[in-house]
Amino acid sequence: MNIIITRHGETNKNIGNFSDDRNYTGLNHDGEIQIQKLTKRLQLYKIDTIISSPVQRCIETANIINKTFKTNIIYDELIKERNNGVYADGSNIPWDDLEGDFIHKKAPEGESLLMVRNRANKFNRKIKTKYFKEDSTILIISHGGFIKNFIGNILKIGIKDSIMKFYIYNASFSEIQFTKNSFKIITLNDTSHLK
Repeated sequence: MNIIITRHGETNKNIGNFSDDRNYTGLNHDGEIQIQKLTKRLQLYKIDTIISSPVQRCIETANIINKTFKTNIIYDELIKERNNGVYADGSNIPWDDLEGDFIHKKAPEGESLLMVRNRANKFNRKIKTKYFKEDSTILIISHGGFIKNFIGNILKIGIKDSIMKFYIYNASFSEIQFTKNSFKIITLNDTSHLK
């Protein structure tokens, strides 16, 4: 089974590097162009299923891609971005003032990175049990922080290293081949199609 993972296209919040895990931020013009370019690259594959975060920027990304593939889109809460609670509107989070270490610290009413990693682990198991088909290709559309945790979970890399040492670009292309007992990362965070 092939899994292709992408981060949604660019939003205006991404330009300012603001946190935004609310549902209402959509793609900007450049983000739509990024996804159109990504779609051309994806045409080298037969996409059987799209699994998307149910957040506006991911929904828009999925809809642009699916104009070409016309396949089933599944929206999954497990692959949403980290919930930053009372700071989810993109306001600056005073991380230094919050209790806990790097992986346990969370905003009021929000999630810690450990909680996101647990979701990533659960989603990884779900892929292997619910979606696994030998010759299928699944496209996953999610968010930078979640994707870092998902890949880190697969590679058994600690949460801090996953967050600090990976970068996931908007509309990037990552491909992982899964068998029942192993995996192989073919491409990680490739943006050559965007040039």
